[in-house]
Amino acid sequence: KIKPLKIDGVIAAIHSPFSKRGELDLTKVQAQAEWLNSTGVKWIFLTGTTGESVKMNQKEREALVEEWEAVEKRFGYGIRSIVHVG
Repeated sequence: KIKPLKIDGVIAAIHSPFSKRGELDLTKVQAQAEWLNSTGVKWIFLTGTTGESVKMNQKEREALVEEWEAVEKRFGYGIRSIVHVG
């Protein structure tokens, strides 16, 4: 049996960080997480809801999700992710 997902509060739709050259910039994720943590956000929606999914390939999307997970493990902000996969 699958338990329902219980979400409290706001789910922030996070833009995927890109460099000026249009490449995914994973170095920006920590700053995004720090800012969201400072505002009390505990849920994020990654890789798609702000329109960038058409630009990103699967490898980039996976790398972004993995970086968010790594930042969370390093700093323990308590931010949980919902990932767009379509």
